[in-house]
Amino acid sequence: MSTLAVKPCPNVPYFTPQQPVLGQFIKYNDNTRGPPPKLFESLKIRGLTFPNRIGVSPMCTYSSDNNEPTDFHQVHYGAWATRGCGMIVVECTGVDPDGLTSPNDLGLWSKHQATKHFQKIVEFAHSQNTNIGIQLGHYGLKKDITAMADEEQSLYRPHEYTKKMIQDIVKKWGHAAKLAVNNAHYDFIEIQAGHGHLISEFMSCEKNMRDDEYGGGSFATRVQLLMDVVDEVRKNIGDQVPIFLRLSTASSMEEMSRDEWSIEDTIKLSKELYEHGVDVLDITGGGHHVNEMKAPSHRIKMIKSQTPEGLKLASPGGIHSGREAEMLFEEENLDILLVGRPFLENPGLVWTWCDEMGISVNEAVQYTWGFYPDKAHLMKKK
Repeated sequence: MSTLAVKPCPNVPYFTPQQPVLGQFIKYNDNTRGPPPKLFESLKIRGLTFPNRIGVSPMCTYSSDNNEPTDFHQVHYGAWATRGCGMIVVECTGVDPDGLTSPNDLGLWSKHQATKHFQKIVEFAHSQNTNIGIQLGHYGLKKDITAMADEEQSLYRPHEYTKKMIQDIVKKWGHAAKLAVNNAHYDFIEIQAGHGHLISEFMSCEKNMRDDEYGGGSFATRVQLLMDVVDEVRKNIGDQVPIFLRLSTASSMEEMSRDEWSIEDTIKLSKELYEHGVDVLDITGGGHHVNEMKAPSHRIKMIKSQTPEGLKLASPGGIHSGREAEMLFEEENLDILLVGRPFLENPGLVWTWCDEMGISVNEAVQYTWGFYPDKAHLMKKK
């Protein structure tokens, strides 16, 4: 029997091989010398280094048990954690039981929930050397849906919060972020500020009818809730943890309403977000109307050219091949690509794109046995 054995991953209550940095560029398969494709360049943000620019976008699964992750989530996210993506963003998780999109959403407002997140999601991802963050959100007071005329095309009718309720919600965001980092041990936080969630309601002139410091009368008051949430999250997670922020770049209804959220508003807001500690702006479509769910790709280049240099730009959006993704990086200066459905169809999407582009990256020890480029994962068994 051979005396060579696979090195175990430390600090895990079961055996799993100690992994290299999965998804890290090794070489071009034809031995061409040169830097990696932009898609496979590493990226350092605060205290975190991502081995490539390909991330799994947050996608709700509505599969929690009492708002806690289960074995399903371990398998669901674990499949990606072993296959070389640069980062995983866990589905939108409620900061408050009154702000869930459904009874089966994940939640994060207690230490018990945070422990479950670590046990069912984070611990395995970290054992595979994979960075994993979580999207935190609040859907607002939208429990009572009323029928509306077809021409309104509205998905819900918002209800007004008192100032005390707003202040409490801001604190709950900070509490959830602290639990996510300190107890669940997520690597980064994403704030959901788009897709018709609570924060985007306040940012909408159409939906925000308030006349106070959170009102829809001016740009500053419309974004005040968002800035309060960003500050509270940063205060609770420290300086080394990256903050991503998902934002609907502009309302497609702006052509119908001059006062609705515009791309100029997005650019203006990006500068304030960067000053308040946001590291990555994750731009999407999706707002208060059914015809807003797809973001035009031409907005990426315009936004990138006018946002602060240090603010990284991420975006999802209909990419199905490695070469197509690389073109997006080269032509539109995107920093991170967050991919959704293609990862559901093919958890090994990173490998597929590597094959298309003729490159090799670090793969999990279990999947490369006998073909691994070196013996760094082996040790002498005593």
